[in-house]
Amino acid sequence: MLLPKRQRTRAKLLDVTQGLILEKGCQALSLRDICFAADMSAGTIYNYYRSLEEIFTDIERMLMAAYYQTLNQAVQALTDPIEVVAASARQTLSNALPGSPFGKIVFEGRLPHQRLITSIRDNFVKDMLAAQQQGCFTIEKHAALLAMITGGMYGAMSDLYEEKLPVSAIEDLTEIHLAMLGVDKLKAKEVARKSFTPVSLPALPLSSAVWLDELDATPSKA
Repeated sequence: MLLPKRQRTRAKLLDVTQGLILEKGCQALSLRDICFAADMSAGTIYNYYRSLEEIFTDIERMLMAAYYQTLNQAVQALTDPIEVVAASARQTLSNALPGSPFGKIVFEGRLPHQRLITSIRDNFVKDMLAAQQQGCFTIEKHAALLAMITGGMYGAMSDLYEEKLPVSAIEDLTEIHLAMLGVDKLKAKEVARKSFTPVSLPALPLSSAVWLDELDATPSKA
């Protein structure tokens, strides 16, 4: 079905901008670059976005929606809270493998992504609390532990994308993640190595017609 003109124009702007981010990076990008690449006047763009930051925000929102689709699919058949935590960690790390859309636009393109990282952190909180409430482990000093886990997870994602860590390290990282939460070491090792097939992120550019309408599926903050 053909989209209304306004939606088509917005989609073109976001498609073009994603391509420019991959080519030039966010820091070197200007609204003039987008005008030229999209063959639009500044006045047309201002009908949709008043600044680069607003455009980057919508691209980040689309990336969040795509990320959570992979996460929801990765955990949907699981009922064991520890397995949910493990699958969530493995999927998150897998989303940052070399050549992944996430890594290309975040680590290479330097897309601002604080909302995304905060949302990932909140999702970890939700999973942790659910597991704790079911007696899977007892967490002390939540804030300090969460800072270490989320900071370490982000660093691991960067290292995976830059191939400082091999893909095989995902199981070790997940085992450490579980152990830090208080899961028995043998249990953590077992769960981290269960059969798991990561869900692939959609290719870039992400379509606004799809992904800006998928945000209701994003988990609410814990």
